[in-house]
Amino acid sequence: ELMARRRACEAALAQAAQDIRRAAEATVVESQRAETFRANLDAVKPAQQELQNKYDAAVAQLQSLKDDKDVAAETRDALRASLEDERICAEKACRSMQEAEKALEEAGPTQLSSGDVLISVLFDGVAQPLELMPWDTNFDSVVAKWLVDAQRSSRLKSSVVRYLKHLEETAKAFPVRVEASLLEVHQEFSV
Repeated sequence: ELMARRRACEAALAQAAQDIRRAAEATVVESQRAETFRANLDAVKPAQQELQNKYDAAVAQLQSLKDDKDVAAETRDALRASLEDERICAEKACRSMQEAEKALEEAGPTQLSSGDVLISVLFDGVAQPLELMPWDTNFDSVVAKWLVDAQRSSRLKSSVVRYLKHLEETAKAFPVRVEASLLEVHQEFSV
């Protein structure tokens, strides 16, 4: 009976040794697998970090675009409101002009008297306006006298005379009252 127990113990011991060997081999295999997984994980970490950085940048860019869209929408709304205000002002001005034209048509032409100014030009920087009366037929002498009185160069005479003739020819009604720049008149109407 001892022998049978001894054999059973030896068999159990052999079985245990074999189980320990298999467990040790399995541990080595699992350690190698774990090392492989660790190496793969270490290899993937930079790529994962790069993807996270790209994701964060994309989220930031989306937020920036959303903010830009909001600013653009506010600007659009402000421009629409401004355009509407401009349209209303333009309509009012147009109505006012039409009413003024209608009032002028209804009033009819006014008779000029001999004392009325036919054409009056107020030049920038010159206190005395250039005035043409109905009896003034010699534009050269009127302009020459005005240049002397206004203390301006006589070289301007020909261009100012041409400007007065232009005003007379293009006038739809008299009296004509305009403001102008002497320099611009000289540049446009000089020979």
